[in-house]
Amino acid sequence: MDRLPAIVLLLGLMQFGSMQFASAQNEPTIPASTVPASTVPAGTAALFDQYPAGSIKTVPMANAALSATASERERIDVQLIRDQRVCYKKFFVSSCLEKVQADYRTQSKKIKNIELEANTYLRQARADDRDAALEEQRAQEIADAPRRAEEQKKNAADNAKKIEDSASRTAEAAARAQAPTISPDQRIADHEKKMQQVRAQQEADAKKHDANVAAYQKKVKDAQDRQKEVAAKKAEKAAEKAAKKAADEAAAKAAGQK
Repeated sequence: MDRLPAIVLLLGLMQFGSMQFASAQNEPTIPASTVPASTVPAGTAALFDQYPAGSIKTVPMANAALSATASERERIDVQLIRDQRVCYKKFFVSSCLEKVQADYRTQSKKIKNIELEANTYLRQARADDRDAALEEQRAQEIADAPRRAEEQKKNAADNAKKIEDSASRTAEAAARAQAPTISPDQRIADHEKKMQQVRAQQEADAKKHDANVAAYQKKVKDAQDRQKEVAAKKAEKAAEKAAKKAADEAAAKAAGQK
């Protein structure tokens, strides 16, 4: 009679194990073409060895890392399902599932670290490219400044000459039209008046030109100042990055010696 409870308990556990096994057997299977071989985890370690922290130094390397992590993330997702189904065939299902989930989280975190470093590098590379393009544009504007200033000066002189010639022709035509009724003195006065107007216009154009040249020179100086400021900031940023890298390497070396 004392052995009866133990026998009943044993029968119950056997029945529970059979039910778990039957449930696992009824699960839909994953096509063989999508299930990696059992040796693939070695590839996972190779991926982490290929892209240790701080190893991504170029845009092609960052893109290659993102492609590799995408493939690896897909692989561990499939492997997680396979491992979970294996757990359902074991007696201690819960502990088996917890271990599988822990392994999955560990691999996923390492993959995420590589993705984060690659994306960070790509963002910085794009920002550096934009800064370089702006600096090149400003340098080109500064190099073209003398040529543009000379062109503006020449255009202003040509316009003044055209105005003077037009005013002279207009005055002569008016003088000829009024010759029968206007005295020579009056014609001379009218011509002088026209010439005064022309000279006044020339002076106004010259002042305007000088103002334009001064404004352009100020713009060129401002562009040069901005360029110097950008260069100083980049140098400061590079120095800070180098100092941080040296400090991290020294800390890592000190930690290794301990």
